[in-house]
Amino acid sequence: MALRKWIVRGIVWGIVGACAVGAVAYQRWTNAAAVREQVIAQLSIVFPGAHVSVDSAQLHVLGFIKVTGLRFTRRDDPGRHEFLHVPSAIFYHDKEKILEGELKLRKIELIRPRLRVRRGRNGKWNVQGLTRPPTGDVLPPLPALVIHHGILIIEDRSDPAKATMLEINDIGVTLVNDPLPRIAVRGAANSDLMGKLHLYGSFDRRTNESHLSFRARQIPLTHNLLARLPVNCPAEFLVGLQLSARADVEGKVSFHPSQAQPWYYDIHCEIKDGSVEHPRLPLPLVGLQVKAHCNTGTLRLESLTAHSGKTEIVAHGVGQLPRIDQEFEVHLDLKHVQLGEKLAKRLPIKFSDLHKLFDPNGPTTIHIDCARHEGQWVPLASGEPSQVSLRPEFISLAFKGFPYPLERAKGDVDYNLLTKFVRVDLTAQAGDRPVILQGHWNGEKADADVRFDIRADNIPIDDKLLKSLPPMLKDVVRSFNATGKFDLRSHIHKDPGKPFRNEFHIHVHDATVKWDQFPYPLDKVSGFVDIYPEHWEFHDFQGIHKGGHVLLNGKSIPRVENGEKTFGISLEITGRNISLDNALRDALHKMPQMYNAWDTFNPTGQLFFTAAIERPSPDLNDLDVQLDARGCTAKPRFFPYSVQDISGKFRFRKMRLEIAKLRARHDKALIALERGTVDLHPRGGYYAKFDELQMQGLRFDEEFIQALPGKLKSAAQALRLNDALRVKTKLIIAQPPETGKPPDVYWDGQAWLYGAAFTTGLEFSNVTGTLACIGRYDGRQIVGVDGNVVLDRATLFNQPFKNVHAKFQMRENTPDVLLIGLRAPIYSGDITGQLRVEFNSALRYEMNLTASQINLAEFGRHNLGPKSQLSGAASARLYLSGLASGHDSLEGNGSIDIPRGHLYNLPFLLDLLKFLGLHWPDRTAFEEFHAGFAVQGSKVNVQKLDLLGSAISLSGKGEFDLGSRKLALDVYPMWGRVEQLLPPIVRPLPTTLSKNLLTVEVRGKVSGNPKDLRFRMKPMPVIVDPILLLRDRLIGRPK
Repeated sequence: MALRKWIVRGIVWGIVGACAVGAVAYQRWTNAAAVREQVIAQLSIVFPGAHVSVDSAQLHVLGFIKVTGLRFTRRDDPGRHEFLHVPSAIFYHDKEKILEGELKLRKIELIRPRLRVRRGRNGKWNVQGLTRPPTGDVLPPLPALVIHHGILIIEDRSDPAKATMLEINDIGVTLVNDPLPRIAVRGAANSDLMGKLHLYGSFDRRTNESHLSFRARQIPLTHNLLARLPVNCPAEFLVGLQLSARADVEGKVSFHPSQAQPWYYDIHCEIKDGSVEHPRLPLPLVGLQVKAHCNTGTLRLESLTAHSGKTEIVAHGVGQLPRIDQEFEVHLDLKHVQLGEKLAKRLPIKFSDLHKLFDPNGPTTIHIDCARHEGQWVPLASGEPSQVSLRPEFISLAFKGFPYPLERAKGDVDYNLLTKFVRVDLTAQAGDRPVILQGHWNGEKADADVRFDIRADNIPIDDKLLKSLPPMLKDVVRSFNATGKFDLRSHIHKDPGKPFRNEFHIHVHDATVKWDQFPYPLDKVSGFVDIYPEHWEFHDFQGIHKGGHVLLNGKSIPRVENGEKTFGISLEITGRNISLDNALRDALHKMPQMYNAWDTFNPTGQLFFTAAIERPSPDLNDLDVQLDARGCTAKPRFFPYSVQDISGKFRFRKMRLEIAKLRARHDKALIALERGTVDLHPRGGYYAKFDELQMQGLRFDEEFIQALPGKLKSAAQALRLNDALRVKTKLIIAQPPETGKPPDVYWDGQAWLYGAAFTTGLEFSNVTGTLACIGRYDGRQIVGVDGNVVLDRATLFNQPFKNVHAKFQMRENTPDVLLIGLRAPIYSGDITGQLRVEFNSALRYEMNLTASQINLAEFGRHNLGPKSQLSGAASARLYLSGLASGHDSLEGNGSIDIPRGHLYNLPFLLDLLKFLGLHWPDRTAFEEFHAGFAVQGSKVNVQKLDLLGSAISLSGKGEFDLGSRKLALDVYPMWGRVEQLLPPIVRPLPTTLSKNLLTVEVRGKVSGNPKDLRFRMKPMPVIVDPILLLRDRLIGRPK
């Protein structure tokens, strides 16, 4: 019993002791401070590189430890920056081991942990070196790790210029041993930037081999995401980037440390509904759809589609990481891309230069097939060169140097990226005409070698063409108001290291032209225009105006004025059968001086000419026109006398018209001028000077007479000179600029007459000789005239004169009076005297002449025939005045005396003596002759006629009509010289007695036929005459 009792007591005390020991142990393990220390110790073993702190740790009877305020910092961080903070965690321990006094964790749950992973400037991550490397063959199992609602913050400060941070939240991850030493990982996470992420994988603790598969859906791709990704992305790549898209990413990543290439990854990415815009992209993209596959360093773009407006983008390619910009091959098509300045700025520089050169606009398909290796362009894998190709889709073009708008351009533009060679082969249209553009561009910028050719035919000349011309030529061509068509050959040329040298060769045809500076219309115009950088020129131009044919060549004259480059123009013009009509006259309105010259000379008819025009500036004073013309007719206003078939050389410069080698005619008269000038006044008027103006065969026809100024016209009309002259003179004409003022004319010349006939009231004929004269007419009156006349021969009253000399003059105080001093040798004698001619409303003249030592023998032979027998010397005097209108205005008197001579065998006297029944005494003659007469109109009143001889004398009186040449003469005979023997007081008695005893009436016409004279004897006139007079009064004069 006692033993049982002690056994019972022992059991009881054993139970009590066990309970006490259990209570003590429980108290020890549930002590918060002790548990906290155990937790820190366990974590420090796992993470020896970290300093672990725990706010509290409490062991629950349910078999877990609740931990709060768990923090991790690096032991080697003097700043003790916390990289892991777990507000709450549950550690599940092994219950059996804890009874043995050992805290062995089998599962850890982290609630809302916050892990900050940071890479510093040295490139090291702050979580490196925290765990203890495995030792031995047996690896202890790691507790399962479960993370609830965790937050992962990734910071990358390796690049001070770009500190990036990415935050991933709502992380749920499970890590379990599956089996040892492999850890299986499964989890999910969410991020405002990256969307929802699922991953699973494994990690071999012994070999460090790792496998991770992940899948992310609806990742929002934005600029902010790229900026915060911890990847090595150039900062300039993000400048100006605008990105919006959704991405699905799925991939596998594994690490095999024992292999030469430890990392392996295979990632598929699909981007949908994207839009992106970047300064380096040629176009903003929308509707972006991308499928990409990245496999261990190779990024393959399986497909890319997008659009930008009407532009469609399709691409595929492959690249090598991490230097994908240096190692890739890509094939990109941009369909229907709209070319323009905005796009050109984003294209490679070569295309940007081409855009500046041709200014394309319109839809184009761009094919880009290119590859790079080690940063250099290389051929494609197929062996084709890397190149960019443009396929224009009926776009518009306008070349920079000749921006003529071309439309519907299509063809090929290929840019070889290896050789930097651009080949262009395009066709376009100008209106409905095709235009071909071909050439190449090799090299870049200053070293570029450029050759382009543009060809087009039958392009209309319109405002589009004018707007396309270079500035130096635009206004010039526009001024021609051309219509028609042209063919174009353009050569765009640039040698390396030199500027562009563009040439344009234009063939104009089927055109019309009317130049503003000389608006003379031409039809059927054709020719060639060559435009060079420094100048332009045109050649072989021709046109037609009313049957006239014009040939034209010209060029620009470069010059610099006030530091600005400008140019003038040089023209060579040939005209054939050009009509000098109002159209040509009106064309000169733009050149007032030339128009005034036209108005001055008043040309008409058809003209053949060659002209050279130099106009280096708009100033007309710089205008230089040289003209070689023939064929036209002119009628100068200063001397309205038509001149036909004009030919000569003319030059207009510095307001002066120079004339040389002028030849012309007026009817049959020939005109020649070796040199002359016409100086034009800017306000009108001119100063004309003609040296050696010659006229051969000049006649005073009605046109010439009407061209003469006032008084000279009257004088010329009165002369009635119809025979041809030869004239040579120096002529100066000054026309004042004031309207209505007549010209001032100066001349110094000579005139030659050849057998001419004219009248001054006296009829001159067979006049041959020279007239030299110098004078001036101020438009109102003669200012002065001095001249000489030398006549080789002349006939007046049928009397021959030879070597006649006269000097004449007019003075300013008597501008209407011409004074002539005359000396006219005739019949070995002389006729001298003064003549006065007055140019009033009618030409009036007055002469006072004296003849002396006239050889009667010569006079007789000329007037009476070879049988006349006259000798001795005669003298005469004549005073005569009259008007040039004819004989009716004559008035004067005169006398003829032969004091000593012999007059016999005179036909008239023989007939008279035979009529009287007298016989001519042998070896006797009349020895004296005396006659006095007066002139009144056409009547010559013979007041006294005495023929005195030794045997018989005759006296008489009567009259002679100069117009009808009728003679009425009464002659009465006397014996011997009775009168001379009588005293003076009774000398008239014999004459009176003889006249009353017998009178012979001589009537008829003086001509070469003696029968035209009739003789009638009248005896006893003193008795008969009163009877006859009475009869006439009573019964009338018998018929």
